[in-house]
Amino acid sequence: MNMIFRIGFTALTFASLTGGAQAANLLANGSFEQPVLTSLSTNVAYYSLGSTAITGWTVDRLPGGDPVVQLTNNSAFPGLSGTDGVQWLDLTGNVGRGAGVLSDGVATAVGTSYLVSFDVGAVYYYGSYGPATVDLYVNNVLAGSYTVQVGNSNGFNWARYSYGFVGTGSPVKIGLYSSTSL
Repeated sequence: MNMIFRIGFTALTFASLTGGAQAANLLANGSFEQPVLTSLSTNVAYYSLGSTAITGWTVDRLPGGDPVVQLTNNSAFPGLSGTDGVQWLDLTGNVGRGAGVLSDGVATAVGTSYLVSFDVGAVYYYGSYGPATVDLYVNNVLAGSYTVQVGNSNGFNWARYSYGFVGTGSPVKIGLYSSTSL
């Protein structure tokens, strides 16, 4: 039997650490709330490689990876909800690995510390889909892999992760992908 896994992904923030604890999110649409999915026919939407329909993001993939991501409204699957807002992003798309999203470029200041924080969820939905691993890329360089174990009842097992770096004065792009290294 082929095992598949689902990754829920919400609440991505990218902030300057010099802005204080309440620093504004520098990424557009960090909770994937745009476009709005609101009706029974649009509670789930699939976006293919190169799509920019998710505001602030481009659908991307790792070499050989799945070219599709799935944006989902909390009402699509009872018990499955994002950690922030009413939508979450499934980086496994059509049941595969390597699918992801790449942010629009965000300006950085030389020597300023930045923190990328995001929630990764492994789902149990009438059975286990196994652990979820997300690869974080900063300007196309792997910054880390982050794994969440699945829970034992319907719902997401969410974990918050963060990665810090120092700005160079050049724009930065943040990429998140379902890992192909499993």
